Amino acid sequence: MIFYVIQNSVRVLIQHLADRWHHAAARREFAGLDASTVRDLGMSRSEFDSYWAESHGLAEPTRVRTKP
Repeated sequence: MIFYVIQNSVRVLIQHLADRWHHAAARREFAGLDASTVRDLGMSRSEFDSYWAESHGLAEPTRVRTKP
């Protein structure tokens, strides 16, 4: 029984670390965009974490979604 608890805890920890790594990689890539590209995306640099959270189901969506 204790083995499964430890195994699950390790699995959750690994998933959390992988999520943090992906977030950091995306943040670095976003930071590399120039100001005009960020503007063309319709966002500001300060909104990155909010967009990330919404797109990964970590926060309730607050932006209006439109379809072309």
